[in-house]
Formats: sequence, structure tokens, C-alpha cells
Amino acid sequence: MGYVDLVIENKSRHTDDLFTYQTDRDLAPGTIVKVPFGRGKALKTGYVFRTGVTPAPELAGKIRSVAEVDPDLSMTEEMVETAAWMRQRYGITYVDAVHCFLPPKRGSARGKKKEPYKDAVGEVQEIHRLTEEQQQAVRRIGDAVRKRERKIFLLKGVTGSGKTEVYMQAIRRTLKEGRSVIILVPEIALTDQIIRRLIGRFGKQEIAVLHSRLTLRERYDEWNRLRSGEARIAIGARIGVFAPLPHIGLIIMDEEHESTYKSDQTPKYETVDVAAKRLMAENGVMILGSATPSVVSYQRAKEGIYELIEMNRRYNATPLPEVELVDMREELRAGNNGIFSSRLYQEMQRSLSAGKQIILFLNRRGYATFISCRSCGEAMKCPECGISLVYHKRENA
Repeated sequence: MGYVDLVIENKSRHTDDLFTYQTDRDLAPGTIVKVPFGRGKALKTGYVFRTGVTPAPELAGKIRSVAEVDPDLSMTEEMVETAAWMRQRYGITYVDAVHCFLPPKRGSARGKKKEPYKDAVGEVQEIHRLTEEQQQAVRRIGDAVRKRERKIFLLKGVTGSGKTEVYMQAIRRTLKEGRSVIILVPEIALTDQIIRRLIGRFGKQEIAVLHSRLTLRERYDEWNRLRSGEARIAIGARIGVFAPLPHIGLIIMDEEHESTYKSDQTPKYETVDVAAKRLMAENGVMILGSATPSVVSYQRAKEGIYELIEMNRRYNATPLPEVELVDMREELRAGNNGIFSSRLYQEMQRSLSAGKQIILFLNRRGYATFISCRSCGEAMKCPECGISLVYHKRENA
């Protein structure tokens, strides 16, 4: 007879604690069980968080027993430790943290298994030789993977410098070491492209996908493929960081600067922090890739927390496009009251006359990103922080 501490499936914060139960089974952390709880007769789901517990002597004979063990679902000890850490760091409940790691219950209905990307065709790219910068990046990351060093690399590479090929080489090295890989992208729409590349390089059987646009059944089946070890590469958006993989050796966060990696819904968490925590138990490597790293990541690299790898040349030495900034205040002084500068207007006319197309990007919220004086060009700003005030037409504010 032994004792274990459980987290009980209950939404109330008043029960957000560990409860001790006795068991005659050999249960490991992460085991999912059914137990009596409270005054009701229905059994509740419980998650084993601690084993080998020694209860107080006065409680002997009063502790309830574990009734059933779930034979299908379970978590690893590393997942349990990360869930407990998330509760402490982000102020969420045990149950909210546990749910991050488990598939949706309604997806477990019996029936034919579903493969979300069964018709996906692999994309094979012939890479004859790596650039010198790519070779250096592959060497440094590969050495860390091989030596099982706990490292975070900030891969700062201009667009077209070949960051994806560096990812592929790092994945190959990790799989060769018998370990698993998580690849994260900031938007679900970006998963299709990376899936085709990975299928072409490693085969469909090694890959599973996790994101919120899958059906419940698809998420359940993909989760099982990862948990059983059938697939060793997990691809997904933010929730992919909770992939139930054992022996994680590499986590890649592409476009690490994107704000979508921060969860603003319950449970709230920082993807990069959760990834780093998961790798601590496995002595794994993390790659943060971006052409424009976040200020936080770049500062951490300068301080030595991250190891910076720079790739400043494009593959095949293709020149970068020219970028020209126009001061609209000067345009106002020259008598141009429109939203387009004279330079932009001329280039648009030239492109249209040549039968070409034009894309104008407008990244903003509200009706106008700023309101400026037509005489001097001064923009209305917040008196506290100096940021331009955004005009919202519906509220006229």
C-alpha cells in the first residue's frame, strides 16, 4: 500500500491543491486515475503529481483509495513538473495547466482515426552546398545537440539567408541522437509550408501536427501519435509547445518576435519560457529564429543568456530589396496633403503603366494611426508616453 498526491479535475479555485489518496498499484507521476471526491457518488478524474507520499499519522484509515486507472492517457513526469511550474509562475490553476498538455476529451470517441494532412505532398529542395554562415550555424547548433548542452540560440538571419535549412540540419542531428523535436510557427497558416518541407526531408510518418483548427478527433489522434513515439516531430502554433513528446532534444521557434507566442487567454503563458522550462529537464537546445528579433531576445543575447548566431548574407548572394523612407512632414510643407508621398505615387503610376501589380500594406488599428496638423505636421501624442494617439471613427475619439 502506497500514497500519492493528486490534482482533482474541478473548476473551483477552492480545490486547487494536492489531495492524498492511497493505492495498491505502482503509479508514476502523470498517471490519470478515477477517485471518489467530496460527497457525490460519481468518480472524479485525478492526475498523479507526487508518489511516495507519507501522510500524517492521525490521517491513517481516513484516506480514500484510487478506484480506477486510465489505460489510454497519461503524462510524462516532465510534463507534470512543467504544469506545476506554470501554476506557480503564471498564477493559473493546476487543472488549467494540466489541460494544456492533454487532448480534448470529446475527441476520444471510437471510430476511424483521422490524419489531418494525409494528402500533403512532400516538397523536396535540392541543397547542393551550404553557405559559410549556414555551415557555422549548423556546426555550433549540432555540437550543442550532440553534447546535450542546455543552450538557447538566437538565430538572427536576414530574409533569404537560409534559416530553414539550418533548422532542417538541426532536426536531422536531433533525430539521429534518438530525441524528439518541436517546431513552432506564429500562425496556423504557416504550418502547411513547413509540413511539406519536413515531409520531403523526413517522411510523413515522423510528423504530427497540433493546432486549434484541427477537429477534436484529429487533435486526439495526433496527440496519441506523439505520446506513443510513432511521430517524433511535432509542428504547431503556440499550443505545439505542449506536445506530449518524450526526450525532447530541440525546440524551434520561427519568427520568435511575433506577439502571437504570448497567450492572452486563460491560461496565460509565454511560449518561450514554457519551452525553456521543458528543455531544462531534457538538456535540450532551443533555436529562436528571426530576421528582426524582439528587443528582449536581442538584449538577452547581448548579455550572454542566449547565444547569438548571425546570418547577414542571402543565399546565392541575392541582393536585398531597396527600402526608402519618406518624411510625410516634408511632403506637407511641399503642399502634398494626400496620404501618399509624391515618390510613392510616381512609383505606383510607373508600375501600373508597365502592367505590374502593387501591394500596399497597412498595419494598424482604428480609423487612423495618427492625426497631424496640416500646417506644421505635428502629430497628436499621449502626454504620458509620447506615442501617437489612434483615432477611432465609431467612437469619434
